Amino acid sequence: MLSQLKGTDTAVYETVKAFAEGTFKPGVVDYGLKEGGVGFSVNLNKM
Repeated sequence: MLSQLKGTDTAVYETVKAFAEGTFKPGVVDYGLKEGGVGFSVNLNKM
């Protein structure tokens, strides 16, 4: 069984960090597996 994990904390952290550093640029940013925006967990226990 797999579960999808949403990494909204990563998006918020990166946005606030960019704003604080003065490098924030408005627009659409994609956060996938590579960027830590989503993930998955595996449950190998039999139900």
